Amino acid sequence: MKLTKALLLIIAASFIFACNSGNQSKDGGKEADKEEETKGKDKTPICKIESGTIKYKLTSTQAGSGQGMNLTVHFKDYGRESVNITDVQVAGMKISSMVLIKDGYIYIYNSEDKKGSKSKLKEDAMGSSQMFIITDEAISSEGVKKIGNETVAGKECDVYEMTDKENGSSKAAIWESIVLRMNIKDKSGYEMNYEAVEVNETSDFPEGVFELPSDVQFTDADAMQKSFEEDVEKAAKDNGGDFDEEGAKG
Repeated sequence: MKLTKALLLIIAASFIFACNSGNQSKDGGKEADKEEETKGKDKTPICKIESGTIKYKLTSTQAGSGQGMNLTVHFKDYGRESVNITDVQVAGMKISSMVLIKDGYIYIYNSEDKKGSKSKLKEDAMGSSQMFIITDEAISSEGVKKIGNETVAGKECDVYEMTDKENGSSKAAIWESIVLRMNIKDKSGYEMNYEAVEVNETSDFPEGVFELPSDVQFTDADAMQKSFEEDVEKAAKDNGGDFDEEGAKG
């Protein structure tokens, strides 16, 4: 679906500037939990603004007549906890998709389904998992260059550009490590833009916005991946070691 492609492109373009990493296993035992809780009070900030709400407008070359997308981001604890809410109008119906990062996990679900997924995040993946945040480390990575300055939603931004041979090009206007404008072009000519139309440094959020919905059943993506890998290993043994893992993925 075009909507799915658009959302994936936004996330992928943000990841172009960062290095994504794998999942982190959970420590067992009360002592480990206590240690993790203590360390959690002194975690490195992900962005330079403590808390806020940003509203974005999303457009694309294939959005379709009358179809618009809006993204609202609420974040606190310097980006360590956030929720991205994407609203789209399709055939007169509003559909909302949510990505919540909380307590070291990322949760993905939408307003239509009563099912979602969750996955554990490594500490060093916190920044790259936030689509509205670009870390200093990512900005200084190879292939990213500063091309100027511009004002977006009343904020003075540094503008960076990156061209990727496989994925196309992207340009981002960044204010205090937060992406306020992103332009994405893939190799097929598809173009996606999102731009902040309102930026508020605030700690006043809608009630319950950072809470998990009680009516959504979350599947542990890490457990599913582990189960898949175990199935692949078993199938390989059953077939004398000759098994195509890529083919098994479909």
